[in-house]
Formats: sequence, structure tokens, C-alpha cells
Amino acid sequence: MAGFIVGPNNSSFFKKRKHWTLLEAIEEAKDGDTIMISSGYCYESDKNIVITKNIKIVGDFDFESKDKSKFIPEIRTGVFVRKGAEVTLKNVAIRLNREKSNALNVKDLAAIVGEGLIIENAVKMGENYPIIYADDNASIKLSKSVVRPSSLEVHKVYAKDAKLEINASVIYASITMYNTKFKIDNTTVDYNASNTLSIKEKSKGSMYNNLIKGGDVKDNIPCVFIKDSEVSINSSTISQPNYSSALCVINSTVNLTNIATSSAKIYDRAVVRVDEHSIFEESIFVEENSRFTGDVISIFGRMNGKINLYIAQNSEVKFNLINMGRLSVPPIKVERDSSFDVAKLRQIQYKEESGSFEIDERKQPVVVAESLEIEYFGEKTAFEKLDEMIGLTKVKSEVREFIALAQMNKLRREKGLEDAPLTLHSLFLGNPGTGKTTVARLIGKILYQKGLIKSDKFVETSRSDLVGKYIGHTAKQTREVLESALGGVLFVDEAYTLATGGENDFGREAINEILKFMEDNREDIVIIFAGYTKSMMDFLETNEGLRSRIPNHFNFEDYTVDQLYKIGLLELQNQGYKLNHEKYAEFVKHNYNISNDNSNGRWIRNQNEKLRKKLALRLLDDINADITTITDEDMESAKL
Repeated sequence: MAGFIVGPNNSSFFKKRKHWTLLEAIEEAKDGDTIMISSGYCYESDKNIVITKNIKIVGDFDFESKDKSKFIPEIRTGVFVRKGAEVTLKNVAIRLNREKSNALNVKDLAAIVGEGLIIENAVKMGENYPIIYADDNASIKLSKSVVRPSSLEVHKVYAKDAKLEINASVIYASITMYNTKFKIDNTTVDYNASNTLSIKEKSKGSMYNNLIKGGDVKDNIPCVFIKDSEVSINSSTISQPNYSSALCVINSTVNLTNIATSSAKIYDRAVVRVDEHSIFEESIFVEENSRFTGDVISIFGRMNGKINLYIAQNSEVKFNLINMGRLSVPPIKVERDSSFDVAKLRQIQYKEESGSFEIDERKQPVVVAESLEIEYFGEKTAFEKLDEMIGLTKVKSEVREFIALAQMNKLRREKGLEDAPLTLHSLFLGNPGTGKTTVARLIGKILYQKGLIKSDKFVETSRSDLVGKYIGHTAKQTREVLESALGGVLFVDEAYTLATGGENDFGREAINEILKFMEDNREDIVIIFAGYTKSMMDFLETNEGLRSRIPNHFNFEDYTVDQLYKIGLLELQNQGYKLNHEKYAEFVKHNYNISNDNSNGRWIRNQNEKLRKKLALRLLDDINADITTITDEDMESAKL
């Protein structure tokens, strides 16, 4: 390995030159050689230096030295590394003063290892290219270095399909990464014209002990933006005050350990796990099928005009403890289709002057309240709607077991554990009017909300939709119906009618097509077959494949007369009618004892229709009568 000394021309009439120019030394150097640049030396060119050798370029300068006579060597052009070469740059300044230029540019499997670098572009006008650029499986490692600010608005460290490591440095530029493996430790990144950190397109990496400041509140640009990536952030601070998305996570997996951030927005199927107590100074938003879980977090409640904690659109928040300081009104807002599972909520005394929690003489937080207001909004969840249905106690219990088992199997698969394959196809058995179609719709929504099926599609069908009139039509017709429900739930009402026409009936063809489709699309469709109990049992016997492929049976019992009274009363109240409840109960029981035909919901709707007809007849004779009141006389005259 040879050594080259780069410095000013020291030749004279009496002696040869002992110093090289930088470009000469690079051209002469071979793999493994070191080029030493003299203190104060400056190389300037309008052409970039292109290096394709494994060499070291070291400046004769020590940042920690008290010797004021030495100055850092300068390279006043871009350094480009190619063809898999690895170049080490140490204790030099790379200073540009031109637009559309990179200070460091590394591609083609090459690498730059920089230590003690000062990197800047002093250009005042024009277009600013990334100050550091890495692409095409290249690698950049920086330590103890500074990227200085730019007068131009766009100022980036850019890496795509690359590796980027930064340690113990100060970066006054945006770090933008696409499909990049990265590690950023002990570093300050400060930039406020766009994202301070932008991590996208399957990037993967970690950050430890960093201060990340910036973003643009005015233009709604987060300080740290993570999309479609995997990131671990440890012992770091993210600062963007008076904003709701200082840390913005989209469709990514992020682990947080002992961090402090001004705020967080987590959405679009993002998964954020807090492994060690972390602080959120202002607010947290969790939306669009996202998960935010962990042990303990604290929300100081510094105001940014937003709810302290907002959860919506089928998302999940699960913690053992959440501490809150200053409270918004309400402090927590949860959409009903989302899950909020926090074992303990408490308010801690908030110190306005310091923007932190009050600590007592025992170094414990001063607790103000042990419970907090939670405001729920939006449409009730499918589970809530199921629970509110009158009767069906056994079916509700069976549905919960069914969903719980499906969820457990999903979690086991996600953890790589073996389990018996779970089939969701089901039989709904019972008389008409017992809520089979309604429960089927709700099960479809629950399965979708829990991520157990891909779509919330619900297709209701029967024999007339599946069976054709001519030979060959049935298979095509049935397949079209099945395909329309892919990803969701297909509900086949009165399914037994497919097998009631004899051996040559086209319904058998529909059954065979359904069985084949179930086998070919096990994970992509849920089929629920419904009908009378005895008829459905006979239906299972018509094809040996049916029983094995439909393991889940739900038995819908007939409603009692008291349950029918509640169903009927609720229907009338929802339609705006007023009536004597006791008289209505008497009316229902009287007619039930005479005319009950086991049609359940259909029967009580028919009884209510009788009452509406009596009211209508009375209104013909008295146009001033109240159109919303069903009188005792109406109910008496409607008795059988």
C-alpha cells in the first residue's frame, strides 16, 4: 500500500515537488492506498471527481485539536464513487457553490465511508439537487459529520435501493429514503421546508438517541413520515409543536421505545408498538384499520386544537396504562367500529410553564383523576347490533365462540404456529322470521372488521338466482353468483330447495358447482346456507361433500310471545307511532294464542299491519285524528 501527500506546489529551482495534486494522487493510487491532504489545501474544479478504486482520502486536521494554525482541507467539487469501489473520506470539507450538483454521489454497488466531514452547497439561486445521493445498491456511512443548511428550499440527503448509516452527526437537510436499509444514531436532523425524515417503499431500519426537528406546519407536512416500511425508534425526540402529525405512520410497522414526540398520526393499516414508556406531548390519531398497542404511554395534552386521543375506522388501541395531562373536550374519542382496550386511564397534574407532568416529593406523578371521559361516535358495531337483537341468546353465544376461534387461528398463523384449518361455512337452521338473514349480515361485518375476510360484501341469493332453465345454464349462473361474493359472504336462503327436485333436477348441478367453488376458494368466501331445520338436515344428506364442508351449525329458536311483543313494539316506535304498551301486550298475546304459525318476525309484522289498517280506517272518518296514535279501540278491534 502506497501513501500520497496532497498539498500546495512546494517545488523550486533547486528541488522537485514532493506534494501531489488531489486529482493526480487519485489517478495514481491503487486499491488500498491512502491519500493524505495537507491542512488548508483546497482542490477546486467544475468537474466532479469520479473514483472507482478502494482508497482512503484523509485530511491533516483534527476537530478536537487546539492548534489554530491548521485548517480543514477542502474539496470544492462533487465526489462520485462507482463500480463497487469503497472510498473513505476523513476530516475534509466538501463545499459546492453551484446548482444541480451532488457533494457525494454513490451508485453501482459502491460505498462511501465518511468521518469528520463538513458538507455544504453555498449556491444562492437555481435548482438544488440532493447534497448526498445514493442509488443502485450503494452504501453511505457518515459519522461525526455535518451537512450544513442551504439557502435554497429543497435540500436533501437521498437514498434509493441503498444502505445509509449516520452516527454522531448533524444534518440540516431532509433525509429521504426509498427501499433503503438504514441506521441513524446519536444524530440531530433539523429541516423545516418538508419532511425532516421521509421513509418509504419498503425501507427498513432503526434510529437511536436522535433529535429530529422540523416539518412544515403551514403546509401540513409531518416531521417524520413513514410509509410502507419497517422502523424501530429508540430513545429519540421528534419535535414539531402545534401540529397533529409530527410522527406520521402509514401502512408500516413501527416499534417505539422510550421516545418523545410532539404528536402522532397512525393510519392505513399501520401497526405501532410501544415497547417502553413513551411521551406524546400533544395528540394521537389512530385511523383506517390501524393498531396502536403497548404497556404505558403518556399524553401531556399540550394543545394543538385536536382531541388528545382519537381512534376511528376499525382501528385498535390497547395499553395497560395511559396517563393524560391537560385534557381536550372530550379527551378520548372512539368510533364504534374501533377497539379501545386500556386497563387503566388516569389524569396527571399538568405543569403549564414546563409543559410536563407534576411530580411530588416522592418523585411520583400527582394523580388528579382515576378515570376519563370517553366519547363514542358513529354507527354501532356489528357486535353491538347483534347484542341488541331481541332473543337469540344461544345464537349470540355461538357467534362469539365462532368469531373468537377464527381470530385465534388468524393470530396463530401470523405467529407461524400450526393449527387445524378453520372453515367458516355455516348452516343457519330455524323457522322463518327468526333473524337468520340479519345475523348473517352482522357476521359478515364482524368477520370483515376483525380482518378475517377481505371484503364486507354480502350477497343474498336463492334457488331462482342459481338454477337455470336449460342444460348447461345452471353451472354458469351459479358460478357468476359465487364470484360476485368473492372475498365476502354468500347467503343462500332456503338452500334445501336446491335438492328437492329429484335426480335430474338442475339444482343438483348448482350444489356440485358450489362444492367445487368452496374447495377452490377456501380462504376467499364464506357461504351460509339457511332454511328450516328438518329440511336442511335432509339437504345435507343429498351430497356427501356438504356435511364435511359446512361444520358450523347455528340453531335459531322461535321467539317467545314476550320477545315478539318487544320486537313489535320496537318496530312501531321506530315508525313514530304512540300506543298503550299494556294494551299492546294484551293484543299480541291474544292473537298469538289464536293464530301463531311459527313465522316469528313475519307474524308480528302482520299483527302491526292490522293495527295500521285500523288506524287508517279511523282516519277516513276523522281527518283531525292524530296520525301517529294507535288507540286502545284500534287494538281491540284488531283482535281475532
